[in-house]
Amino acid sequence: MYRAPLIAGLIVSTLTGCAVAPDDQAVLTETCTQLFEGDDQITKVIVEEANTDVPTFCTCYAKTIAADEANATLHKDALGAINAKRASTGLGVEDAVDSLNDDIDAGTLTLFTRAELDGTGDDVQDIAAMMAENGGTCSPPT
Repeated sequence: MYRAPLIAGLIVSTLTGCAVAPDDQAVLTETCTQLFEGDDQITKVIVEEANTDVPTFCTCYAKTIAADEANATLHKDALGAINAKRASTGLGVEDAVDSLNDDIDAGTLTLFTRAELDGTGDDVQDIAAMMAENGGTCSPPT
């Protein structure tokens, strides 16, 4: 049961690298919104820390991350894996990330490293802090 959603997430991540696939910003916005709107605890954190709602946060997150193609690919893979883990286990975002770290440590997940997964979390926190400093609005680097 766990493999099907993960495989689906990986297929989406792979297809997004093709020339005919949706752009990174659109994929990241959708994946972010799906991930965070499904977890009440994380939604509350975003509202409190970024001073905004999930759709606005995810739009800013995607715009910021999509500016760097390599980082965008990593984020699409990581968020896709977190979404797949949540779908297969019913875990919240933080517990799903912990479970993925266990999978990385066990060698059953090799799409990205623990440091890369942690780095995507750092990016999310940095964007939330930037938005909070700007009154809940987005002003990513150009």
